[in-house]
Amino acid sequence: MNSLKRLEKPGFEKPIGIVVSNKDEVILEKHCCEALKISLNLEDANRVVRSVLPVFIALPLIEPLRVMKFVVVGVAGSVVNLAVAQFVFNLFTSIGVFELIKNPVSSLAGFESSVLFNFILHERWTFADTDIDRGFRNVFARLVKYHGASIASFSSQILLATFLPILLGVVFWLAQLTGIIVGFALNFILGYVYTWSRSRV
Repeated sequence: MNSLKRLEKPGFEKPIGIVVSNKDEVILEKHCCEALKISLNLEDANRVVRSVLPVFIALPLIEPLRVMKFVVVGVAGSVVNLAVAQFVFNLFTSIGVFELIKNPVSSLAGFESSVLFNFILHERWTFADTDIDRGFRNVFARLVKYHGASIASFSSQILLATFLPILLGVVFWLAQLTGIIVGFALNFILGYVYTWSRSRV
């Protein structure tokens, strides 16, 4: 009876069972209810979802295509991250830079390049059809927010890329990839909701 609501209202001889979906197979008569079928349009259904679920869960559920775009950009950004980080790492290795310096600096270069890459694609593609303000100040504010939202990802990348090779002998690119994966979940929640969607809820 998850989608069955019992309403006590004057004017009806029995409590009302509201069927909110065609998939609802509850036999209302067994619950001493009269059937009152309602049809929700997409906008109303989205409002219901937002009212009963936390924002970071509701938005991905009502915007599956946008979530797919966000993930695609994130994957592409990971490739950029790894490519830039490995390039800087190889460059520092060729000139004999010590690991405690070259690992975090290489990781930082990969991280920053991916943040800028992701931000541009999110602005131009993922959230292009939204009504968010496109003025310079607001775009810059979102860029600052996106950097803030990426702190968890950045921290995991720096720590793992620096210490996994030293402590466990893991190759640098694998340590960097591990950091990316660990930080992705938090980056998704904070980036998707806080940076671009807070003004839309």
